[in-house]
Amino acid sequence: MKLIVNKPSQTSKFLPEGLMDSIEEYTKVFDSGNRSLLSLHLIWVTVILQHNLEGKSKLYKDVSLSHLFMMNNLHYIVQKVKNSDLRALMGDDWLRKHSGKVRQHATNYQRATWIKVLSCLRDEGIHVSGSFSSGVSKSALKERFKSFNAAFEDVHRSQAAWIIPDPQLREETSHFNSREIATSVQ
Repeated sequence: MKLIVNKPSQTSKFLPEGLMDSIEEYTKVFDSGNRSLLSLHLIWVTVILQHNLEGKSKLYKDVSLSHLFMMNNLHYIVQKVKNSDLRALMGDDWLRKHSGKVRQHATNYQRATWIKVLSCLRDEGIHVSGSFSSGVSKSALKERFKSFNAAFEDVHRSQAAWIIPDPQLREETSHFNSREIATSVQ
């Protein structure tokens, strides 16, 4: 109860581990005196909620799924605040910061997903040079395509059932994935 009733102190024995940065930021907002008490408590509740979500995201063995989980949940929170009276209480700075967190998790999800697949498309190790021939090793190229197909199939198999509930976020993620692969193939 102390977390919601009182201003959280940085030495509170009730604080979950890993909240220090959030507490320091919250304390600055609290000390500035520019917000109502209700606003401060709502911000604090979202700090705790985000910390709990981060803890749950770490339970996933797949790093991509962990970032997808955070992206989906933070996006949901941001949209609920943005499209309600909570926007006035939380503030535009809060919205910008948390929209940035959504984008960061989206980027991390995409990187974790595609790094192995796209690494198969590098030029390194497929060129040969010698006295009779130079150019691309057909066997190395064939092996690269096999690796690419296997890695792509692995991503598809593992992520086929994953869901991005928000249509706009799903569309943005899909477009990014398409661009990323198309750019790498060229």
